[in-house]
Amino acid sequence: MCIQNKKNALLRSCTVMGVGSSSHSESHWDSLQQEVERARTKGLDGSDLEDMGSARDEVCRLRRLLDEIGHAALLTRANQSKAPPRTLQRQFSSVIKTTSTNVMMTSSDSESVSAATLRIIHINDVYELENLSRFATLVKESSVGFEHVIVTLSGDFLGPSVLSALDGGKGMVDVLNAVGVTHVCFGNHENDVPYKAQLKRVNQFKGKWINSNMRGFDVDLPTHDVIEVKSRDGAHMRRVGLLGLMLHSPTIHRRGAFGGAVPSMTPVNETAQRMARELVESGAVDAVVPLTHQDMADDVILSKSGKGCNFPVILGAHDHDLMIKSPEHDSGCLVVKVGSDAYKTAIIDVTWATNETPASEYTVEMSMLDVCDYTKDMEVESVSFNALRPVRELKEAVMLRTSQMRPSLSSIQGRTKQTTMGTLLTSALRDAMRADVCLLNAGGIRGNATYEHEFTYFDLKNEIAFTTYMVVVAMTGREVASAVKESRSKLPMADGGFLQLDGRCEVAGDDTPEKMQELIVVAGSSLELEREYLVATDYLLLTGLNNNPTLKKYGDEHPEIMENKDACSLSKPTLVQYFAKNLIRAMGGLEEIDLDHDGIVTEEEVEEALKRLYADKDGDGKISVEEAMTAPTSVPNLVVNAVMDVVEDMTVKAERREVLVLPKV
Repeated sequence: MCIQNKKNALLRSCTVMGVGSSSHSESHWDSLQQEVERARTKGLDGSDLEDMGSARDEVCRLRRLLDEIGHAALLTRANQSKAPPRTLQRQFSSVIKTTSTNVMMTSSDSESVSAATLRIIHINDVYELENLSRFATLVKESSVGFEHVIVTLSGDFLGPSVLSALDGGKGMVDVLNAVGVTHVCFGNHENDVPYKAQLKRVNQFKGKWINSNMRGFDVDLPTHDVIEVKSRDGAHMRRVGLLGLMLHSPTIHRRGAFGGAVPSMTPVNETAQRMARELVESGAVDAVVPLTHQDMADDVILSKSGKGCNFPVILGAHDHDLMIKSPEHDSGCLVVKVGSDAYKTAIIDVTWATNETPASEYTVEMSMLDVCDYTKDMEVESVSFNALRPVRELKEAVMLRTSQMRPSLSSIQGRTKQTTMGTLLTSALRDAMRADVCLLNAGGIRGNATYEHEFTYFDLKNEIAFTTYMVVVAMTGREVASAVKESRSKLPMADGGFLQLDGRCEVAGDDTPEKMQELIVVAGSSLELEREYLVATDYLLLTGLNNNPTLKKYGDEHPEIMENKDACSLSKPTLVQYFAKNLIRAMGGLEEIDLDHDGIVTEEEVEEALKRLYADKDGDGKISVEEAMTAPTSVPNLVVNAVMDVVEDMTVKAERREVLVLPKV
């Protein structure tokens, strides 16, 4: 939709609501447009109203603009009604999104005495802790005046993130418990943490973890939950059933995912319809609310299930943008996805007016709130701060000085071109795994950042966000060249299957897609089509990940490799070891680290050597007065332990934390 059409549609919404006159709204819109344009041209606002980065950003920006248009009118209405301005602002911004629907999208401040109302506070796909302390405040404030409130999260919260890679999701669940999240279900990224960690997190969570369609999971989780909802006068009670369902897709779940429970999964929509009808027809519930983790298109199909399911709303997830599907006919229902990481929250009220109201004749009211409008709950913030301690240590754990690297170390645009980060990681894995060449898909290098001064453990965790199983296989030059060409066949379009190459490989050029697809040098010499090369690559690429025909064919033709996943190396530990060896070199080798020259390297000596290394920020081998003044007083244990592990591996005789010195690396 062009910006003029957006403007006209929103101005009509203002007029329908009685928020000022159309001429006043239009003049205020135009002045706001000019302000935004001036800010953008001055570099104060990097986004363009006509070309926003995501649907979520677009909705947020348009909503804020329209909120400003109606600000004066809202204050007038607030003074007249004596209601809190925030409540009126929530009503205003909600109606904007639903001018053409038959669902009421305003939020009541309290329930009527005879009505039975369930208030649902919904978020989805939360990978970071950043917004959850504010969300906790929102939950508390939005629960005032309501007897029955549930807080839902429809999957994807254990991973992927730097924190979950360190603690297996423990910190996230600690914070969700502190917030008071009452109901969750599985998302596909719950499998990003090890299976043993999954089992621990299920038992750690204090709310209800619903599992309606993967019954082969080792923990016997409930297939549904029933919430009793009573009116204030106590004469009216309703029951609402909750389901928890995760997408059933063989291309999404890795082999052995969820402890091997994936084959037991049943389709989301089929399961939801069957269970809903059973619950409603048996009289166990009046309505059913599915928590789903699947694509929006499938949620829309589910929303049209028809009478008998009694779905007031589908609480969706998996899509990371704000998405709202309003009812299209009497048997349809609302579908809500609020976008990832709890920047927004949906408040949904499901109400039966009286005891005589038929079960299927509920009303649904919804408002959409910005979490950033709320202050932090300091108790939850404290839990979050403690949970993030390992991440803070990672940020201090420098693995590589990058200030003198030219061009700069960067992973930006890795899906359309070879990056310096891609070269660094593939070269490190190639050497560590003693291969001739290394191929990594760009979708597995995810930091999208430039590192001007240093590269830390934290950065490594960001770049290699997923668990990557590396395998070394023997391939002909013809196969390697074909795999590279196929991976770059979609250029200039970005593609996660774009193969990043190590530093001993070269293509014909980087100025045209054709040249970028043509591999001419491998292992430092001209490509030999019939020569056999040892290739280090992601095991999953050989199973069909990213749909590279050559790599998939190779995997199909070598079942002995595909059946031996245990022989794979994990990329992150392999890279950590590689960078630790580089640190030993940078510190002058083991003899320099051994300060007392007694032939034994200890943790204390490693820590002192690392302090000297980190103090020399310009890498000139000398520590200036300025550098000494800002020198670190301690070194993260993660780095010390990583270096000690390498030192131990290098010794003939090793005892934990005391080792014999060998020659320099």
